[in-house]
Amino acid sequence: MNLKKDDNILAVDGKNQPTKQGVEKFALQLSEYVGKEIGGLYVSNDALKKVTHMTIGGYEENKIDETNNKGVSALRKVFTITEITEKIKFRGHYHTHPRGSTNASEADIKMKGSYIDNYSSKLFNIITYPMDYNNGYTQIISY
Repeated sequence: MNLKKDDNILAVDGKNQPTKQGVEKFALQLSEYVGKEIGGLYVSNDALKKVTHMTIGGYEENKIDETNNKGVSALRKVFTITEITEKIKFRGHYHTHPRGSTNASEADIKMKGSYIDNYSSKLFNIITYPMDYNNGYTQIISY
């Protein structure tokens, strides 16, 4: 798994699978380590609205305050084109922000609008550490 150059996908919240929250926390830790935003998608492959998969976009072209890759190409690693167009539902998007950055940018709001218009997505999360990180928790900000 090359997190820098490749898009990756993980099944979540099933038996012997990472949790959605665990993947979010990992993305934030990776972001802090490499000094760039990390972004991805929440995806469902069932009729329910439950997130079953998450992508992690390769971060090579990202910046500390900009996510250019959301991991869309990783869907083809698990699903057929027919499944992607007919069965898969985009449930939302997440991306990290630098420590203490808790507000959605204009670009965040614009991207959210395009996802809602095209996919009826509901989850839009900024994942960050609060300024008082000493307590060790991850802050998830819906926008």
